[in-house]
Amino acid sequence: QLVQRQMDEVDARIVAQAAAFDPAIEGYVAYALGSGGKRLRPMVAILSGGATGSLTAQHIDLAVIVELIHLATLVHDDIMDEAERRRSQPTVNARWGNSLSVLLGDCLFAHALSLSTNFENADISRAIARTADDPGAGTLDYGAYTANLAGAAADHTAGNPRPERSICSSRSMIISGLSK
Repeated sequence: QLVQRQMDEVDARIVAQAAAFDPAIEGYVAYALGSGGKRLRPMVAILSGGATGSLTAQHIDLAVIVELIHLATLVHDDIMDEAERRRSQPTVNARWGNSLSVLLGDCLFAHALSLSTNFENADISRAIARTADDPGAGTLDYGAYTANLAGAAADHTAGNPRPERSICSSRSMIISGLSK
C-alpha cells in the first residue's frame, strides 16, 4: 500500500520495455517480461529510496533496471535448470529452445545496462554493471563445480582475480548515489 503507486508505474514501465526492442524479437521480450512475479527487488529499491529521502523518477528507473536484470537471470537460470515452467506458464527455453533463450536473456541484460547509462552519476551505472556481473560469475562457479571441469570443483575460488563484493553493498551504493 505504501508504494503501490510507484510499483504500478514500475510494472507499466517493465511491460513497455518490449517496445524498445527490434520488432523481430519484441514478442519474445513481451513474453519474458509479462510473467509478472512478486517484484520484490523493485519494491526494495523504491522503499530504500524513500527511506533515504524523497523518491524521484530515478528511483523508478532503478527499480525497472533491477527487475530487468533479475528477469534476465531467470531466463538464464531456467536454461541451466532445464525448467519447463515458471509462474504457471512455459519457460522461454521450453517454448523456444535454449539458443533463443540465451540470446533473449543477454538482450535483457544489455537493455538494462543500456538504461543504466541514463543516470547522470556514472558511479550508479558502474555499480549496476558490477551487480549484473555477479550472477554470471556465480553461475560459472556453479557450472564448474557441478561439471568438475579441470578440477575447478576442488577450489573454485583459488586464483580468483575479482575482489569479493556483495550484491547488497552494490545496491546500497546505487541507492545512496540516487539520493544525493
